[in-house]
Amino acid sequence: MLLILKNFKTKIPTVTSFASMSSTGSFRKSHSYNNRRPHSSQQSNSNNNPNKQISASLKSPYPIIDIGANINKANYKHDLDRVLDRSLEANVTNIIITGTDMKNSGLAVRICQDNKSKVKLYCTVGVHPHYSKDFNDDTINLMRGIIKKHPNIVKSVGECGLDFNRNYSPQDIQIQSFDKQVALAVELNLPLFLHEREAHQDLITVLQKHYVDGKLPVKAVIHCFTGTKDEAKYYIEQGYYIGFTGVICQEQRGRTLREVIKDVVPIERIMIETDCPFMFPDNKYRDEFNGRNEPCLLPAVSKTIATCKGLSEEEVAKTLTANTLKFFNLE
Repeated sequence: MLLILKNFKTKIPTVTSFASMSSTGSFRKSHSYNNRRPHSSQQSNSNNNPNKQISASLKSPYPIIDIGANINKANYKHDLDRVLDRSLEANVTNIIITGTDMKNSGLAVRICQDNKSKVKLYCTVGVHPHYSKDFNDDTINLMRGIIKKHPNIVKSVGECGLDFNRNYSPQDIQIQSFDKQVALAVELNLPLFLHEREAHQDLITVLQKHYVDGKLPVKAVIHCFTGTKDEAKYYIEQGYYIGFTGVICQEQRGRTLREVIKDVVPIERIMIETDCPFMFPDNKYRDEFNGRNEPCLLPAVSKTIATCKGLSEEEVAKTLTANTLKFFNLE
């Protein structure tokens, strides 16, 4: 893992010169970490505890997979080896690193290439709607090149979609960027890792443009779902999967989502993620981990789903892992 840490600042995947690349493909002089804006009230703290041990209550009874972890962010660069060690201790044996722009996606590829831990690492490649304002034809060509060069590492197109809550990029530009990334996923027959905030209908409108015989020709997961029962029902009817984070564990904020899990989403369509360093399962972990979520906290999400479904933790963990292996073609 020392190799990963040494390369974080200076050596990025050689698909092209990532070291001088902007977030979506244009070039500039300096390389720095992706500065994706944290979710509100979830600013991450770089002050961490590299010797933190995992309690028995946090260990999954069966190996599970984190489908969305931002461990390519700057506040993991000093102790990523220990983060992965803790992940393994918690029986989180596979992690899919989220790509949110071209530099960030390139760094994710590099981390996967240099991985020396027993945790299997994969990644997505895409442009988050926050960065759509810089998206251009060079970006989509670069995405295509990275994905084709690293088929055993890049397992999905995304994180892409629409965010009409923050609107860091104009909505019409978000739609154009998203549409092109969906087309690329269809072209390359890769799953979509989707972001949606207050843009349900517009997201569906873009996806439906690419339907063949009444359905999307590639798999799709609604990452970090925070929507309504009706929205979840529609996604399930369309054949999509739903990704849940630690929010479902929060007593107040997660109440509606737990009802969605219990009443709407079949266990066969659920996958889980930390979306770390964001989306803590509980504030007690926020204090314990000095403000930075980690993949080792993923079992809390699986346990909550087991409670919602009235199933054993092991049965749920096995199903979630099987869903993920199939969805991302990891088998």
